Amino acid sequence: MEQLRQLVSLISTSLDTVEEVFSRHNLAVPTLDTAYDPASPAEELLSDPAVSTALLTIVAASGQLTATFRKPTIAILNAAALFNVSAAIRTVSELHVANVLEEAGAQGMHAEELGAICKTDALHTARILRLLATHHIFNEVAPDTFGNNRISSALVKEHPLQDLLSSRRDDAFQMRSYESERTAFVDFLLGRSSEVPFKCAAYGLDTLISPIPDQLPFNRAYRTTDTFYEWLSSSENEHLRRRLDVGMRATEQTRIRDEIFRAFLGFPWSNLPPGSILVDVGGGVGSVTLQIATRYPALRVIVQDLEQVAEAAAELWRLKFPSHIENQMMEFQGTVSTIFSPPQPATLSSSTSPAVIFVLRYILHNWDDLRAISILKHLRAVAATRKMSVKNAITKVVIIETVPALATRTRSSVHIDPEETAELRAPEPLLPNWGIANTEAYFLDMAMHQLAGARERPLESYREIMREAGWKLESVFHGGPPVSWELSHLVGDPM
Repeated sequence: MEQLRQLVSLISTSLDTVEEVFSRHNLAVPTLDTAYDPASPAEELLSDPAVSTALLTIVAASGQLTATFRKPTIAILNAAALFNVSAAIRTVSELHVANVLEEAGAQGMHAEELGAICKTDALHTARILRLLATHHIFNEVAPDTFGNNRISSALVKEHPLQDLLSSRRDDAFQMRSYESERTAFVDFLLGRSSEVPFKCAAYGLDTLISPIPDQLPFNRAYRTTDTFYEWLSSSENEHLRRRLDVGMRATEQTRIRDEIFRAFLGFPWSNLPPGSILVDVGGGVGSVTLQIATRYPALRVIVQDLEQVAEAAAELWRLKFPSHIENQMMEFQGTVSTIFSPPQPATLSSSTSPAVIFVLRYILHNWDDLRAISILKHLRAVAATRKMSVKNAITKVVIIETVPALATRTRSSVHIDPEETAELRAPEPLLPNWGIANTEAYFLDMAMHQLAGARERPLESYREIMREAGWKLESVFHGGPPVSWELSHLVGDPM
C-alpha cells in the first residue's frame, strides 16, 4: 500500500500548489463545466511553471492509480478500442457539433435536433456523443441531450455556424476559414487532414512482420511508391498540403510565449557577438529566428527554405521587423527542390562573421538517419572551411527537437561534455517521463515512422548521427513543464 499512498499524497500536495497559486491571483481553477478560453487569465495561469508541474503530477499519479486498480484484461480491451474515440472525435469535428452545441447554450440540444442540423442519423449521433461524454468530452445533460464542456469547447471553430454547415464540403471555404488559427489548428489535428496518419497506423503491423524495402505504412495505405513528401507535393494533394502547412503554423498557438528563450532551454543567444549569423535551415517563413532577432537585433538572419515560401517570409518580416530587412540583416535563400540536398552556399563558408549558428527546429525528425546525417554533413563542411579561413571562427549547430524521455529511471549511457542540463523527471513512484500525462511525443514518434520512416530520436540517437556527421554533442538543454514533451536544444561543435 505504500506506493499507492505515495501516489495519493502526490495528488494532494500538487492540488494544494494549484489552489495556492490561483488563490494568490484571485482566480478560479477551470473546471470541466467551464468553456475553454485560451486567452483567459485562468487558462494562462495554468502555464505557470509551478502550476504546470503540479498538473503533470496530478494527471500522472491519477493515471498510475487507474492502471493499478483496473483489471488488466479490461485495461487492454479499453486501450485497444480507443480507435473508436479517435474516429468519434474526427466525426464531431467534421460535423461542427461543438459549434452547434455552443449556440444551444447550457441546456444543450437533443440528438434529434442535432441530427437534423448536421444532417446525420440522430440515434447514431447520440451514441457517438455518449461515447465521448464517457471520456469527459461533451456532457450528456439529459437523456439524449448533449452540451459542450471545457474539453469539447476546444473544438469550437471561430466562424459563423451557418457558414460552417453550408460549406462543409467546400474546399475553397475551408481554406479561407484557415485565416483563423484556431480553426486551422482544430482541423489539422482532427479534421480531414488527420485521416492520413489514421489510415497509415492500420498498416503498422503488416510493415513490421512483412517488411518490404522502401515500403512504409504510408506506402501500403495509399498504394504508392512515392515518399510522403513527394505524394504531398503532387497537384492533386495541393489542398491537403496547404492545410497541413497552415495547420502546422496554427499549432504555434499551443506554444508558450517566448519559449525559445526560457532559461531551461538554455542556448545563450544573448552571448553571440554582434554580426553573428543565424542560419534557419528549413525555417519556413523564419518565425523562430524572427523571435530571436527581434530581441537581439545585432544578429543577422538567413532563412533557407523552398522558393515558394519566399514571398510569405518577406511579408512576415516586413510586418513584424521591417528594419531588419531595410538594414539588409535578413536574407532568404530559396531553392526549387529540397533545401537539404545541395551543399550550403559558398558565401557562408567564406563569411568573416564571428559566429555562424545553424538552427534546425523540427527538421531532423522528418528524415531517417542517413538523410539526417547528410543534412548535418553539409553544415559541417561550412565549419571546416571557416576554421581554416576565419581566425577564432565559431560555428555551431543548434538542433531544436522533441527528445522523448525513456520510461525507466536507469540513466542513459550518453555522456555529455561539459554537462547535460538536468532533465525534469517525475518524482517517484511515478514513471520518470510522467507517464500518461506526457504522451504527445510518443504519438508523434509513431506518426513520423508511419509517414516518413523517420522518428523522434532519444538522446543516444542524436549523439550517434551527430558524431557520424562530424559534430560533437556539446550540451543539451531539456524543456520543462509545460513543454516537457516539446523542445530540447542540442548544441553541437565541429569535431
